[in-house]
Parts: sequence; C-alpha cells; structure tokens
Amino acid sequence: IESPRAASLVETKKLQNIRGDSMAAKLARIRDAGIVVSAGFIVGFDEDDTAIFDEQVKFIEDNTIAQAALGMLTALPTTPLYDRLQAEGRLVPDDPVCNFEPRQMTRAALTAGCADTLQRLYTADAFFGRLRRNVSASPALTERRAALVRKTRRTGHAWRRQLAGTAAS
Repeated sequence: IESPRAASLVETKKLQNIRGDSMAAKLARIRDAGIVVSAGFIVGFDEDDTAIFDEQVKFIEDNTIAQAALGMLTALPTTPLYDRLQAEGRLVPDDPVCNFEPRQMTRAALTAGCADTLQRLYTADAFFGRLRRNVSASPALTERRAALVRKTRRTGHAWRRQLAGTAAS
C-alpha cells in the first residue's frame, strides 16, 4: 500500500493505489474474498510531514489491518532515489538509521515518528483489536475461511487415505 497519502503515491508511481475506488473499498473486497490483509507502509517520502504518522495509524486502524509493516524510506545505492538525493545534497551515508535528509521534517523526527507509530500499532490492545474488527467487519471473510478449512480437511483426509492405500500395496 505504501502510504495513505495520494501525493506520496504519485511521487512513488504507485498509481494503482489511487485509481478507481478507494483503498478502503479495495481492502474490503480482498477481505470479503476470504483473505486476511497484511500491508506494508513507508514513511519519509518528500510529501510526508510529521502528520503522516497519525495518518498511517488512522488508515491502518480504520481498515483493520492487523499485520502492518512500517518502514522508513531508505535510499539504496544504484537506485533513482539515491541518485536524486545525492544530486540534491540530501544523502547522509554515515547514518545507518536514516541515510537522507527528509524534505518536510528532520531525520530525528522521522526516526522518532516511525518508532512511535510502531509502538502505537503494536500494543496488545491495538493489534488484537484490529484483528477482531477485521474478522467481524466481514461476515464473508468468516464464511470463506470456514469453507477453506472444510475443503482442506476433506482434501487432507483424502490425501491421507490415498497415502495409506499406497503404503498397503
């Protein structure tokens, strides 16, 4: 998903995330298909200011994404991002945590905001609350997951019978 911010998605050319209906509607369709959503997010894009941390938490909570990975943008050598930041004089190659100067916040604010956001997302109450709401938000998720379990059990029993028959031969 990368970001709840449309400007950051345009910056990163993740246009599929802003085309068509809302990301919330897309995530609901995935959940209704019986798939539990895990999502990855990045903070530190040029369009991100310190408000992005609250926006990330709100988006993740509102969309009941139990497993949300949050990472800080990193400029890796040989990438267009690295080349651009180097040309702009914004690389800080000796910092192993944040190797660039963000455009709209300090490196310290980015690092602290990322750590704080992860702590907020992964308190036991927050994590298990999202997990419970994820399941309860979609009766279709529960039905499809139950059907999958039934199918797996039938297939598993058939496979064990076949294996037992092969062993007896």
